[in-house]
Amino acid sequence: MGMKFLRIYVENSVVGGYFDDEFKEHTRKLFDCVKFKYELQEKLLKKSGARNLREYVNYANKIYQKSTLHKIKEKVM
Repeated sequence: MGMKFLRIYVENSVVGGYFDDEFKEHTRKLFDCVKFKYELQEKLLKKSGARNLREYVNYANKIYQKSTLHKIKEKVM
């Protein structure tokens, strides 16, 4: 089983929450997580040396299989 990529769909009101006193704490945490994920994938892409998306996905799947993340996921499910 390969690595699945997370997709996040954000409604306009969530973006507005970034500037709203009531929601800004949680909204900014969400944005920080998205930024961290993007930076992590960008570093992984550079490290992989992939020339196209297929090579990158193959590299990412190999890394995922070597990690303990998929074992943890199997235990949880």
